[in-house]
Amino acid sequence: MRVRIVMLLLSLLPTLLRADSRFESVLKEGKVWCYQWEIVANPIYDKIYRYTEISLKGDTLIDGITFRRVYQRQVSEEGASDEGWMPEDYWIGERDSEIYTYEIFTKECKLLLDFSMETGETFNKAGTQWSVTAVSDTILDSSTDRRVRRCLNVADTENTNRTDFWIEGIGSLSTGLVRSDDLEGAVPHLVSCMEGTVSLFVFQSISSGVASVPQLRTIDKSSSYDLQGRRLKGIPQRGMYIKDGKKKVVTDK
Repeated sequence: MRVRIVMLLLSLLPTLLRADSRFESVLKEGKVWCYQWEIVANPIYDKIYRYTEISLKGDTLIDGITFRRVYQRQVSEEGASDEGWMPEDYWIGERDSEIYTYEIFTKECKLLLDFSMETGETFNKAGTQWSVTAVSDTILDSSTDRRVRRCLNVADTENTNRTDFWIEGIGSLSTGLVRSDDLEGAVPHLVSCMEGTVSLFVFQSISSGVASVPQLRTIDKSSSYDLQGRRLKGIPQRGMYIKDGKKKVVTDK
C-alpha cells in the first residue's frame, strides 16, 4: 500500500511542479484593490484625497485572452462603503505572465505588465519606458498569506529616481492595475490588495504619504522555506517545502 502511495505521488510530482511554475493570477475571484487618489489641485490649497476599491467580475474571451470587467466603488479612508459596485469602461485580461487592458469604447487591447521579464529588459507602460533593474522571489512583509511571489524592480529610463515594484498576482505596488500613473487629474496610489480577509499587500502608513520602498523579504534561492515563508535548517523528511521559488514534494527520505 505504501509503495502505491509513493508511486502515485511521484507520478503527480511533474504535474504539481508544472502547475506551480505558472504565475499567480490577478483574475482570481475575490481580489480587491484599494486606492488613494491624490487630487491634482492648486498648490496653495491642502491636498485632497479620495479612496476607491476595484474588483474584477465576469469572464470574457477576447483574442484568446481571458478578461474580467473592472468594477469600482467609493470608500472611506477606513475602507467602509455604503455604495454599490459600478462598472468601469475597461477590462483586465491575463495570459500566462502577461496582464492586459481592454478599452470597451475604443476596442483597444494593450499589454499592461509582463511578469516574465528579466533584468535589463525594457517595457513601455502608459507612455513611460521602464527598465527591469532586478528580479527576485519575494515575500511581502505586509502579506498574511506569506506566499513567495515574483518581484520585478523597475525604474523609469528617463528618471532613474522614479522606481516601482511589480508583483505577480497583485500588479504595480504604486498603481496596482490602474492603466496610468496620472488619470483624469488624479494620481493613484495602491493602499492594499486583499483576497477576502487575506492581505496580499498593505501599505503601512497611508496618512503620511506614499511609500517609495515597500517592505520586501527577498528569498535566498539557495535556502529552503516552509509554506509560511519561514527558512528551514534543512530539507524536511517529508511533505512540501519551497526552494528556488517553487514548491517541492518529499515523499520519503
